[in-house]
Amino acid sequence: MKKKILFFIIALLSPMMVNALNCSDEEYANVSKLASNVKLSYEYKIDENNNITYVITFSNLTSDMRILDNKLVKIYQGFRTGRDFSFISTVDGSYNFELYSISCSSKLTNKTIHIPSYNKLAIDKRCNGLEEYNVCNRWSSYTADEEKFEKDLKAAKEDYKKRNETKKDNSKREYTFMDQLIRFVAKYLILIVGILLILILIANLLYKKHKEKTEFNFKL
Repeated sequence: MKKKILFFIIALLSPMMVNALNCSDEEYANVSKLASNVKLSYEYKIDENNNITYVITFSNLTSDMRILDNKLVKIYQGFRTGRDFSFISTVDGSYNFELYSISCSSKLTNKTIHIPSYNKLAIDKRCNGLEEYNVCNRWSSYTADEEKFEKDLKAAKEDYKKRNETKKDNSKREYTFMDQLIRFVAKYLILIVGILLILILIANLLYKKHKEKTEFNFKL
């Protein structure tokens, strides 16, 4: 806590925190545009002991920029224009960075990035097939001792089994219906065709009679 208080006192006393610009409106507009082009990205590395580190990278920085890291309570500066700047962290969660112009002594913009939590227990062989559950999701904040882990694994396996059985039952019902329909059509195909032919013949005869009656009335 003391470290954070000291950090913000220094930040507030810094010339760059002064609201009055030390540059023209045109210069400020230019550095603001450059700040809008700054991009944030991250990658992760997991060592042989299953420990994760995050590499957070800024792109498109200029030598005029200074960054306040509100997450780790740090200040970054001394960049080389056109070169990326990266730092390593083991802390997950949301990072908020404030970008300032040194020449204009003013804040330019905020940049944020979210670093996901890493679940060390997800690499356990007992998690095979259960990756969709929080207990085995690689990118979740799940932590537990062995007893709780076993309990949550059991619950996940039971739910997985129940859901699979439901899917199989639904598939079986669908297959049974289609199978019965095909058998019905095959069994009564001749009868169905015969009825259709009779209906066609009746319709044809009725049409001919109607046509003959119409022609007869016309002649009269």
